Amino acid sequence: MHVFVNQSNDRHHIFTLSRGDRTGTLSPEDGCRRAGAAHVVATQEQDMVVEVMRITSDNGTRVAFDPVGGPALYQADRRIDQSGHRHICSALSEGDAPIPVLGTIRKMPTVKGYSIRLVAGDEARRKAAVEYVINGLTSGALKPIIDRTFKFDDMVEVQRYLENSGQFGKVVVTL
Repeated sequence: MHVFVNQSNDRHHIFTLSRGDRTGTLSPEDGCRRAGAAHVVATQEQDMVVEVMRITSDNGTRVAFDPVGGPALYQADRRIDQSGHRHICSALSEGDAPIPVLGTIRKMPTVKGYSIRLVAGDEARRKAAVEYVINGLTSGALKPIIDRTFKFDDMVEVQRYLENSGQFGKVVVTL
């Protein structure tokens, strides 16, 4: 797993990425840096909480997006600042997520779950989301990272590549 921390307007943002063996065109570290990461923490080699607290001058992060959940949730909660926000957007871990009661009371975080159904199931939200993406791509504010491009005839190779879970960014198949 890798974590990268960006700082903008005196705020730190944490993103976690989980990768197995690398076969992609970008390493997770290079991908994070290409995406604008100011700091990269290799969590298999470094203590994530210690590093995040060091980078944020012991303040922790204001917002954390968590695609993992599960037993590691407590470790991630330790890096959130007072009244911080955690957005859980997936459940890649199979275990239950413990709630550290005393830490939760002390820090008073806001925890929200997110599902694509919130947008996809509502016509007005879906339209606003599509416009946001189109405008962001058109203006250059959104810059998708393309890991690799395949021809449609190479679909078997595409499937193998995706199963290896080595990509950083999007895999594009051209017709």
